[in-house]
Amino acid sequence: MAEHAADPKAEWEKSEAYFIKLGEKKKFDLRIKLWLFKISYEKSVSDLMNQQDTVLRGFKSLVENEKLKKLLGAILKFGNCLNAGNKSRGQADGFSLGNLGTSLTLKDANGSSMLKLCCLKLVEDDPTFI
Repeated sequence: MAEHAADPKAEWEKSEAYFIKLGEKKKFDLRIKLWLFKISYEKSVSDLMNQQDTVLRGFKSLVENEKLKKLLGAILKFGNCLNAGNKSRGQADGFSLGNLGTSLTLKDANGSSMLKLCCLKLVEDDPTFI
């Protein structure tokens, strides 16, 4: 378009001539980008705030959930009992959240997962756990 705008013989309609003149302004493209940013800023901030609020509410729910705390405590106790006295690895107390998936894959002789056994024990101790 720049090469066409520079053509002195070209005849332009008023709207085209207007935009060609605008394009000749110094750093006009930066001004347009700034306007676009200003127009979309409020919506972007609003979307980010909504996402942040959702994440914070999720964290709050996790922290305040007593049943989840009991379940994680039971998995920790069960895992510590399994790892206690292991000569090759030493005593491995605790677990990382990334290893929670092994509570589903670790099974007893009957095929019940560690997670199921922990939940059954928790229900046995406190029937309201369900």
